[in-house]
Amino acid sequence: MNSCTHEVRLCWTQLGIRMGYTSTQVLREQILAARTRMRWTQSPSDVPYPDAPAARAVINAVFAHRPDQLRLLAVAELAGGRRLIGLQDAYGTRSYVLDLGAEAIVVLTEVSKVKVAQRRAQRAEGGPQQDCRHPCAHHVHGTRAAYVKDRCRCTPCRAANTAASNAHHRERTFGRPSPFTGAGPTRAHIGRLRAEGIGIDQIAKLTSISTGYLRELVYGRAGRPPIQRVRPETAQRLLRVQISDANRAAASHVNATGTHRRLQALVAIGWTQTALAAELGRSATNLKRSMTSKSVTAHTARRVTKLYERLWNIQPPHATTAQRAAIDAARARAARHGWRPPLAWDDIDTDPDPHPANQVEDAKGDYLDEIALELALAGDGVRLEHLTPAEQQEVIRRLTERGKSIRDIADQLATTKRTVSRRRRRVQAA
Repeated sequence: MNSCTHEVRLCWTQLGIRMGYTSTQVLREQILAARTRMRWTQSPSDVPYPDAPAARAVINAVFAHRPDQLRLLAVAELAGGRRLIGLQDAYGTRSYVLDLGAEAIVVLTEVSKVKVAQRRAQRAEGGPQQDCRHPCAHHVHGTRAAYVKDRCRCTPCRAANTAASNAHHRERTFGRPSPFTGAGPTRAHIGRLRAEGIGIDQIAKLTSISTGYLRELVYGRAGRPPIQRVRPETAQRLLRVQISDANRAAASHVNATGTHRRLQALVAIGWTQTALAAELGRSATNLKRSMTSKSVTAHTARRVTKLYERLWNIQPPHATTAQRAAIDAARARAARHGWRPPLAWDDIDTDPDPHPANQVEDAKGDYLDEIALELALAGDGVRLEHLTPAEQQEVIRRLTERGKSIRDIADQLATTKRTVSRRRRRVQAA
């Protein structure tokens, strides 16, 4: 079935033998004689290129629908109106197709021993090595990702690509489930993240997935539709990204409600705007914009949150008369604007604005937070400065009615006896 010389190896195909086209020595000699008469050319237009559907189908099958692999072409006439078509690929391998008009089959292949040896040597040496230059992903050698994304052709990367391709074809042959899942839910989740201010670049940083892949998943590329299938592990990495301020880029804008409430709550317990601006490393004018604008940057929101967590239960400096006057002025300002102290909120970011139905109105028309009052009366770590002036008056009045002394009230509310005495006199005068 095979014949060899020092330079080439000829292989007669089993299909041609079984169909009787190369089963005898006479038929084979006819084909070999036609092979020697062929004149090879690089331009298919110089020879009568096969136009029969059967011949075209076989030629496409030989080159796996890769016409760019065709390097040389030749045609020789045979007896009975048949033709022998010769095809040479980029590696020097020649295939001979017997064109019968209604059908066509490959009857002979010719492999150059020199070319085979060169290809084996190239495989052993490996191709050019390319290191990963992607800013987010860090592909390593010996993986299919480096072979595909970095176009590395070193021996480990080529071996990994071959193993992955063989495994893929094996899975398809055995009819096993595809390792991919639909990209629709993942693409929809990315859309929700972007609508909330978490852009593609930020998603790429959070998931260590390249921005190019994410853009192709959302938009497509070069006129092609978006990616329709993704690997389950890729989908899980993207679906794990939640909508939260912590995941937003520093320069992205977020709703300022939580920032407003935190700063207002700190003012309500005596922290002045100037002191808060100094803690944040900003000017008082700049901080005022953050307290009035409808949105702030995610960076500002995170810094204010950290400041609030640090100061919400700490009394402002009050050693001097000026400091105590500043504290009283800050509390008075908060009372005028109706700013609530920290304990007025269950969830400072999402709670609705306090409704009068949940509060009690005193004789002067000021609303009292019953929850804050109950915590203060129970001695649950509530300091006097955590309450508004109206709530301070009310809690001292109730504790006095319960028989508490000035010293006991001062200890329970973490304040001075002088302050409690002054508040008591105001209660009695009212």
